[in-house]
Amino acid sequence: MALGLPPGVMAMLVLLFSTVSGLGLGYGCIPNSDWTGLPSMAPLMRHVFTVFIVAVVFWFWALWNVFVLNQPDLGALSFAIAIAVCVHGCVTGAVRGTGPARQARLMPMACGIVAGNYALGLSLVSAPWTLQLYFAAGVAWWAFAGYLGFVLGEQNCNEHAKCQVEEEERQAMQSPTTIGAAEDTEL
Repeated sequence: MALGLPPGVMAMLVLLFSTVSGLGLGYGCIPNSDWTGLPSMAPLMRHVFTVFIVAVVFWFWALWNVFVLNQPDLGALSFAIAIAVCVHGCVTGAVRGTGPARQARLMPMACGIVAGNYALGLSLVSAPWTLQLYFAAGVAWWAFAGYLGFVLGEQNCNEHAKCQVEEEERQAMQSPTTIGAAEDTEL
């Protein structure tokens, strides 16, 4: 029992606090992206930032369980995967090229791995009910984060494809034309 609370209650409070902190920091640090022509970039990056904050907090907790308390915790691996995907998202997930399409696939997979880890805990632990509630909340949180990551990633990917087409059209319109150049040389 942490601070005299039943098992799982402190973890639910930490999940709530880290989520609110991640959202708050995300909105505070990541400006609106409407002016860029990619309005979904900011929501995607805020999502990545929030998932990163939550994953880091719980990864450290899992490492504490493994190395200090000598208790097995698959969170040490599953949260590390989520952290790596979030780093990818910050570096290449919202930029042109193949990053947005990759991020739209990686984030749901990483969140699904963490949700699966929580589901495993839920299936293995029969008591106390507060710990089961925490595991169920973890499954729901990470499943929703994966879904939202997919939706935002797809939206961002589609906007990037649209911008790429528009950029190619602009370049084609700006390139010098050679129509009539052959006719001029014949005269």
